[in-house]
Amino acid sequence: MQQSMRKFPADKREFAECILDPMFQTLATPEKIVRLRGKLFSVLCCLVDNQNKLVTREQLIEQCWFGNQYTGQKAVTHTICHLRKMLKQQNIPVSIATLSKQGYLFSNHETTVATKHDVYYSTSQL
Repeated sequence: MQQSMRKFPADKREFAECILDPMFQTLATPEKIVRLRGKLFSVLCCLVDNQNKLVTREQLIEQCWFGNQYTGQKAVTHTICHLRKMLKQQNIPVSIATLSKQGYLFSNHETTVATKHDVYYSTSQL
């Protein structure tokens, strides 16, 4: 059986005094380093890359679940829930807002939080 290779971004990402490291699949906070499971890491990278922009469920399914709509629909909700809990436990000042029937908005509390009218859409189809 052939294993599918995970696609992680090559570059480190910084947000809210934290660093996402794709080489080690870790989130480094000022206090400690946390190793993240594959999908948690992939979804967090996608949200960080699109900070203050709408990220649709379809984008997450395409990028993190390789377009698998059946598995992806249920898994997106589950993964977002786990990400919120983990970020809160680590006292990281960010939020993942759900925009009903649209997607998710990742924002850093250290910067100005976008209002519903200030959201930048990262897709060309609305």
